[in-house]
Amino acid sequence: MEGGSGGDSQRFGKMVVESKFRRKRRRGGTTMILAGTTDTEGMMDQEEEEDDDDDQPADVLEDRKHQPADVLEDRKHRDGSIYRGTDYWSIYYRIADTNETPLKPMMLSDPTTDCRPNWSGCIVHSGCSMLQIFSLKLVSMAAPAIGDGPIQVYGFMAVRDHMDCLRNYVFNRGRDKPFIVNLSDPFILLSGPKRGFGMETPALLEYDIRIKRGDGEDDDLQLIDGAATISETELPPPYAQAYTRRIAGNYGAMNISLALLHNAIEATMHIQITEVRGSGGFNMSMACRVGQIPNEIKLFESVAIAKPCQLNKRFVLAIVKRGILVLDLKVKRSGASEEEDPVRMLRGLKAKAHSQVILPMIFDCATILVLQTAVRHRLAKVQGYLKAKKGSIR
Repeated sequence: MEGGSGGDSQRFGKMVVESKFRRKRRRGGTTMILAGTTDTEGMMDQEEEEDDDDDQPADVLEDRKHQPADVLEDRKHRDGSIYRGTDYWSIYYRIADTNETPLKPMMLSDPTTDCRPNWSGCIVHSGCSMLQIFSLKLVSMAAPAIGDGPIQVYGFMAVRDHMDCLRNYVFNRGRDKPFIVNLSDPFILLSGPKRGFGMETPALLEYDIRIKRGDGEDDDLQLIDGAATISETELPPPYAQAYTRRIAGNYGAMNISLALLHNAIEATMHIQITEVRGSGGFNMSMACRVGQIPNEIKLFESVAIAKPCQLNKRFVLAIVKRGILVLDLKVKRSGASEEEDPVRMLRGLKAKAHSQVILPMIFDCATILVLQTAVRHRLAKVQGYLKAKKGSIR
C-alpha cells in the first residue's frame, strides 16, 4: 500500500506517545558502579529499574529478545516503491531523500559555562535515549545464493532518526568492494555510523543488500531490501543485554543486534599506533562492549600494521553516562605461526558528559593509543545547528 491510512497514523502516534511515556519513567537511566577506570575489574551489577516487565517469565523475555523486524510492507528500492510512498513513515523520515546525514560526531564536545560543578564532572548536561547497533549477522541463505565461491555482499544499511531524518550508514559498500562473509563467523563488519542515533522518537532502518554472483549486477541476488521501524515501545528495558531483530529476504535472512540505552552519550574513538617494535609489523583486531552488555561490537579485524600511523577511521558509539566502555584489543606479530595465540588486552574507559581520555595500550611489538571523546547528545542543540546550517542539507 502506498497511500496513507488511518492505521499508519494511529500506529505512529501511539509509538511516539508511548515512547515519551516510557522515557519519562526511566529518565534517570541505568546506574553503573565502577572502581577504577583503566580495567574491567570492579564493575558491579547494574541497578535494575522498576518496570512491569520484571515480573515477566524468563521464556517471555527470551521470546522478546528474538523477533522479526517490524518491516514496512511493499517498500522496495529495486522497484522504486520505497520512494513513492505517501504514508506517515515515508513523509516523516523523508525516504525519498537519499542524502547522507551531514551531522558529525563531537559537535557538542565543548564544555559550557552551564557545567556544574565543573566541566569534567558535569551533572547538568544529561544524556538521552540512544540506539546502539552491535552487529549484523548472516543467519540463513537459500541454496542458489551459496554457489561455489566466497559469499560477497554489498549495498547499504542506514538508520534515519529524528535528528535530520537522513541516512546514517552502518554498512555501506559498493559492488567493486564487497564484504566477504566467513561462514564460520558470519558477522558483517560495520562501516559506521557517522554519528550517534537518537531515539527520542522511533527510528527507521533502511536497507538494500545484495549477494554478488557474476560479472554483472544482473547476475546478483537480492538478500534483503526495504525498511523497518525501531521503536522504544518494542524494545524491552536494557537488562544488560542486546536484542535481535531478524530481516528475511528472497535469498536469505540477517539478524541485527541492538539495544536502547537511556541517559546515554556519544563516544568517539580514534586509534593511533605510535611505535612499532621489531621487524615485520603486526596484525591487530579490536572490539568493544558497552557497559555490561555482553555482545561485542567488532571495530576492525586483522588490520596489518607495518609502521606508526593513525587509522583513517573513527568509531562512534553510544554509552550510558558514567558507564564503562570496555576495549578488547588483540595483537599478533606478522609471520607468527597459526598455533600462536594473539596477545589480548582489556581496558575500560568511563564515559562523562565532556571528556577526552588518552589510553595507552602497550604490547611487546607496539604502543597503541586510544583517544576517546565523549559528548552529550541532545536534540535541542542539534536542531540549533541544523537551523544555522540549513542550506547545507537541502
